[in-house]
Amino acid sequence: MARKTEKTRNELIDGCLEVLRNLKCCEVEFHRPEAAEYYDGLLRLLGPGGEVEYAVEIKQRLTRPTAALLVHKLRAREQEQQPALLFTEYVHQQLGEKLREDGIEFVDRAGNAYLNRPWLYVFITGRRRIRAPERPTRAFQATGLKLIFLLLKDPDAVNWNYRDLAEAVDIALGGIGWVQRDLRELGYVKLVGRRQRRLTNRKDLFDRWVVGYGERLRPKLLQNRYRIAGDGHLDGLLDQIQTTANPDKTLIGGELGAAFLLGTLRPERATLHLLGDPLKTITQLRLIPDPNGPVDVLTGFGKFNHWEREKKMGCVLADPLLIYAELLLQYADRLKEIADEIFEGYIQVRLRDNDQP
Repeated sequence: MARKTEKTRNELIDGCLEVLRNLKCCEVEFHRPEAAEYYDGLLRLLGPGGEVEYAVEIKQRLTRPTAALLVHKLRAREQEQQPALLFTEYVHQQLGEKLREDGIEFVDRAGNAYLNRPWLYVFITGRRRIRAPERPTRAFQATGLKLIFLLLKDPDAVNWNYRDLAEAVDIALGGIGWVQRDLRELGYVKLVGRRQRRLTNRKDLFDRWVVGYGERLRPKLLQNRYRIAGDGHLDGLLDQIQTTANPDKTLIGGELGAAFLLGTLRPERATLHLLGDPLKTITQLRLIPDPNGPVDVLTGFGKFNHWEREKKMGCVLADPLLIYAELLLQYADRLKEIADEIFEGYIQVRLRDNDQP
């Protein structure tokens, strides 16, 4: 599995470099990092008008939700005075236009590209995909993403027995071994003794989880989008949550959850993660299906979706991992700083590797 993944990655890099060389407008130099870095490679372009060095971000399969998350990540890199360039398998025309609007430079293997430097401007779109992207490993399918969520929340869970893990995230016992095996082969779990494991490369695993959550897990959890009966305000929704028979089974996330965490956001939307019978809770909360409504309802999974520290106004919050991922998926500039605050205040400490022997 690891060899196949590395081979596919190298083929993607070589294909994108070939596209750049075929432009015949500059010299192309690419260097792979010798150790784990925040980038996947360094690309240097040298032309008659100047030169630029990019930190390359590799994303095999790019979709609209994936792009929304990458925009946030690559913009942060640009703010650190490090130009970023995305290498990917394929960017369709509409998505290419959106990336250009957001100032995200990219190259795909089909020959589509956007480069925007004072001495170099390239925008090519509409070229067809040359082959289908590789199917993701089991670890980054919906089932595996549930387990990864638990490991990111509590890294010590990597040493739980398989039965406890299956019950904790509500997945079949047989799937645990496959996901654990993938995580080992991909370098996210290390064996440090006869029976001990350690979660490693946590920041990279988190980044991949956030993308996978939006692309594969969330669509399976989504019940529907709703509006609130009556005045339609989120305050009314909170009142309904507080008066339901079991408010502990309604976890508040999205913008409303972020507002509770930070106290600096005026929320316009909410995401609810419902445990137990979601249809019963939807009825109790007087939610009405509406594709333009402000409330997304998701089915909760497992026993650890909640944030344990404290309740807010008698309500339970979703874990900050879920709140952060939901904010990025809204693709709204006004939420980027809020997402950064949640990451720095509630998530970053969980991602510190303890790899020293």
